[in-house]
Amino acid sequence: MFVEEHNHILATPRKCHLLPSHRKIDESQIGLIDKMSQSSIRTNLMMKYFSEESQGSQNVGFIELDARNYMRTRRKIEFSVGDSQWLLDYMNSMQIKNPHFFYVIQLNVDGKLTSIFWSDARCRMDYSYFGDVVCLDPTYGINKYGMPFIPIVGVNHHLQTILFGCALVLDETEYLFIWVLENWLQAMKGCHPKVILTDQDSAITGAIAQVLPRTIHRYCLWHSFQNAKRNLSKLFKRGSKFGKDLSYCARFLETIEDFEIKWNELLAKYDLKENDWMLRMYRKRQQWVPVYSRDFFCAYMSTTQRSESINKFFKWFLSKIMMLMDFVQGVEKALIKSQEKEIETDFKMNNVHPYLMLHMPIEEEASKLYTPAMFTKFQEELLGSLCYRCEKIEDNEGIAIYKYWILERDVKLVKICFASSLLVSCTCYKFEFTRLLCRHILKVFIVANVDNIPSEYKLKCWTRDAKYGKVFDENDQRIEEDCQAHLTLRYSSLSHKASKIATKGSCSIEVYKVVMH
Repeated sequence: MFVEEHNHILATPRKCHLLPSHRKIDESQIGLIDKMSQSSIRTNLMMKYFSEESQGSQNVGFIELDARNYMRTRRKIEFSVGDSQWLLDYMNSMQIKNPHFFYVIQLNVDGKLTSIFWSDARCRMDYSYFGDVVCLDPTYGINKYGMPFIPIVGVNHHLQTILFGCALVLDETEYLFIWVLENWLQAMKGCHPKVILTDQDSAITGAIAQVLPRTIHRYCLWHSFQNAKRNLSKLFKRGSKFGKDLSYCARFLETIEDFEIKWNELLAKYDLKENDWMLRMYRKRQQWVPVYSRDFFCAYMSTTQRSESINKFFKWFLSKIMMLMDFVQGVEKALIKSQEKEIETDFKMNNVHPYLMLHMPIEEEASKLYTPAMFTKFQEELLGSLCYRCEKIEDNEGIAIYKYWILERDVKLVKICFASSLLVSCTCYKFEFTRLLCRHILKVFIVANVDNIPSEYKLKCWTRDAKYGKVFDENDQRIEEDCQAHLTLRYSSLSHKASKIATKGSCSIEVYKVVMH
């Protein structure tokens, strides 16, 4: 049983299931696991042993994640007293520096710390600007305790990875993922993201279904391919083209119909029609194949790049062999480095004018509207539009339909509906997916002599002023990223006023007595 604490106020006790209720490790297995873990035998080798002894993995009674969770719990039921006190002191000091630093700790019945979530003022502010799409990736651990580190990240208007909060938890159970998500939502004023990306872990999936029922849950494509390599390792051997074929099928097809055809061809080519893992992946295809998510915003986070960016975000600051205090301070250093990088990018944005390749009015407008990173992507689409031809095939009651094709290439036509009110849609769904106009629409704008981006398509998230505007907490108090800077300004202002009062108050004994009173 555990209790939760925020700023040293105990909440209602809640039971924590260290193992899912439908899977149980029996006493004889516990003894073997303890002996094997003491001998430093890897978990996957241990599971192989149990599978052979039980004549099949289906007869073991638990999965590898359960064994890892059990060993973590046996190795570390709670932080050491010294580490717990250091962590509490550190979190309190951060909150003294900035009252909008948010943290929640979880205690067991003996009052010992077991899990912690925290999010500083900058994370909370960034979420208010860029919190539509988030990624949760429990890929880090601490060697001494073996605890999962769970960063919750997003992407800003410079396409840089940013942190929205993070946690160190006892193990990877559904209960603790629920605990993390609930406290993260509390820090973010209960604002649910529109899309969340995770790996395919069932514990995370169950937690999201309970805490974020209105959020679209997608599987990270990078994790999906890592799972494929583990479950179909024989097909990824040197010389095999299976990896390329799977990647093409999942990532580069533009319609659902094309995916269905290529998927069936893939199954037939590699004799996978009866493969259990491929059947499960097909049933979950709407959660990991990009073509099924074209019609909602994913902020360029469905590809492998975002998971790689998370690794780069922490690469130079975190290590699995770190002690607790070094690990937590490493997270803070990574945040500071991220802030410095964003400040440097902002400086370049405000002092270097982007290079115009075509000198078209719409290109010049985009250079002033978007950040350099997003303007580069806009420019790629604009240049790409010049390689295509566009022809109006229908005009009915103010709505024109265009077809669009590449010269001397056999490609499918893309239909663009263009209304006289400058409302436009394209069957490629690039704008819906990225919030950036596609080359097909830009081609129609060129043909129709539209020189400016319509206001409906100037979405704030990619613009230079994406972070303009005040952010308030749950008590309607303004969240400030650097309270110390504002304290200095207030001190300076008060000192200036006090100096004037002192000057006037010293003019006579009577006035002096009044001022002193």
